[in-house]
Amino acid sequence: MSEAKSKKKKLSPKSKALSIILAVLLVLLIFLFFDFGLPFVEERINPPERKIYHDDNAGKITEFNLIIEKLAIDVPIIANVDGRDKNVYNQALNDGVAHYKNTALPNSGSNIVIFGHSSTFLGAGEYSKVFAALNDLEIDDEIKINFNQQEYKYKVSEKKIIPADDLSVLLPTEREILTLLTCWPVGTADKRLIVIAKPEK
Repeated sequence: MSEAKSKKKKLSPKSKALSIILAVLLVLLIFLFFDFGLPFVEERINPPERKIYHDDNAGKITEFNLIIEKLAIDVPIIANVDGRDKNVYNQALNDGVAHYKNTALPNSGSNIVIFGHSSTFLGAGEYSKVFAALNDLEIDDEIKINFNQQEYKYKVSEKKIIPADDLSVLLPTEREILTLLTCWPVGTADKRLIVIAKPEK
């Protein structure tokens, strides 16, 4: 009799597998909540001021937009974003693409660095895939920046893939260039896709 009861209590292989799957899903849900849900709840309770990623050094910017007609991109550029602070740049990238802090602004004669998400792997929201097709740009394709009621036109001159820790693309240059930067390949953060453009003459 007791042997029969013990047989009933034993879980079948299917039940064991189901229990393991449910346990894994529970752990995953807890992780996702603390990684994404909790910050979202905290942000709703105590929303950060937008000025934490707008630096006074950017001056009075009344308009700052990136337009790439070939890729159907027309997106706000958030000025002077600290690309070393994950919380700051992720907040900025929810609102558009980001101008890397302390790099040049249009018509200032040096390196203007703009970065954005290429997939939902690291980003979320409306602009999470804004640079997903950046690799489709070719030499001489046009990129426009609207900055304080002035339109600046650039032509693609170079495209390359670099290691994620290569920060040389952020350095000032002797002549004005526009540098677009995103994670590559799409869906990973292993490397960086760089598109460099020069002002149209």
